[in-house]
Amino acid sequence: MYSRRELRLALATMVTMLAIMVAGALAATDYYVDKTGDNSDGLSWATAWHTVQQGIDSCSGTSADTVHVAAATYQMDTSLASSDASFWGEAAEDYEDE
Repeated sequence: MYSRRELRLALATMVTMLAIMVAGALAATDYYVDKTGDNSDGLSWATAWHTVQQGIDSCSGTSADTVHVAAATYQMDTSLASSDASFWGEAAEDYEDE
């Protein structure tokens, strides 16, 4: 049988871990790149940035931000220095409900 102290410590640990996971998830932002967006803030397909560079620049670098790029050909005038970065194209129609 566990003592009350052990149970309280286990509960406190679980609550702390949950809070950290939720905070991390809330800090992450999805950005969108699509040549047909209005190029205003990149926070949805309708307001998507026109260039991949704008999407990359929007990321904070300290959270798990994601840049969704609609299928198209984009001119890249930059090199990606981060080995942690992953990029792939997506069809904008796959996200029409968002």
